[in-house]
Amino acid sequence: MREYAVNIANQRAKRDLSPRRLFQMAADTSDFVNALPRRLDTITERMSRNDFAFRIDTPQLPMLLKGMEKIANRIFVGLVLAGLLIASASLLQVWRRLGLIFIVIAAGLGLWMVVTVLINDRKREGG
Repeated sequence: MREYAVNIANQRAKRDLSPRRLFQMAADTSDFVNALPRRLDTITERMSRNDFAFRIDTPQLPMLLKGMEKIANRIFVGLVLAGLLIASASLLQVWRRLGLIFIVIAAGLGLWMVVTVLINDRKREGG
């Protein structure tokens, strides 16, 4: 097996280091080296003019940000509802009726939020 691996490596080395391949590599390297001073001059000129910028193309970034905004809004509404429920439960000990009113309001808002989320998600999936 070792001899077979050595044979394969030698064959690939001969193929990759053929005179034609070496000439092609030298020509490519020569083109790169010849263009290098002009490219470096362009880069340094742009940097000195403060006109050097990188452009990153992110086609799915707006969709990602919209999804993250939706998640953040849902978490925020959930926290507000949780706070309202906790405050209402605390009020039950002191003012029973006021506490019950706020619990009913929190339950209604929570139900409305769940229904709205389900309806909006189904609309996006369907269309």
